[in-house]
Amino acid sequence: MTRRPVPALTVTLLLAAGASHNAASSRFDTRLTPDRQIVQALNRLTFGARPGDVDEVRKIGVEKWIEQQLHPDQIPENPVLEAKLQPFESLHMTSAEILQKYFQQNRMAMKMSPASTLDLPTPEQRRKVYNGTAEERTAAILALDHGHGSLMMVLGVPVGGGKVYGRWPGLQKEQLYEGRDLDVTTDFRAVLGELGSGHLGQKDIAQVFPGFKPGEQLGLLRA
Repeated sequence: MTRRPVPALTVTLLLAAGASHNAASSRFDTRLTPDRQIVQALNRLTFGARPGDVDEVRKIGVEKWIEQQLHPDQIPENPVLEAKLQPFESLHMTSAEILQKYFQQNRMAMKMSPASTLDLPTPEQRRKVYNGTAEERTAAILALDHGHGSLMMVLGVPVGGGKVYGRWPGLQKEQLYEGRDLDVTTDFRAVLGELGSGHLGQKDIAQVFPGFKPGEQLGLLRA
């Protein structure tokens, strides 16, 4: 049988493929430097390296650090954090001790201060909510809605904080709106308008709140 000569081009392609395979293999066979190993471990086992993490892992070694991640109970607590948490007594108490100390106190306080009749539905209202028709249930629920006045909190560097602005109406029955709700004494547009003009430079508040005429300034912002 006569052998046919292998074309030179085929030999060249085979050699090139072999060289490429060897180059790829050598790339993956290259051993990472210690610091690259640390970065790879942090990237794969955490959300990425934070400042100081590489130095910390370098001190104890990658293998010991991985062992600590698998057994977090072996990681010593930060003494600075421990000192800051020391005043919080409940952190050193069992669930039973917390229940005994705090829940019992709250329950005694609730017994000493009876609930207001304004907050409790009457037996007839409860009957309508649980067993009434759809119309009766809706009317009973709406009757229990005591929402009227509320509060607004203003935060920021230029705010003159540390006080209650506006007129406090009080919580006595004769001071409540319709005898049951916190009365409204300050229009929310007065608050937002004062902040808009004094802090944001919006001088014409009518463009923001058409038809609103602001009265006396509340003095929310420092002079």
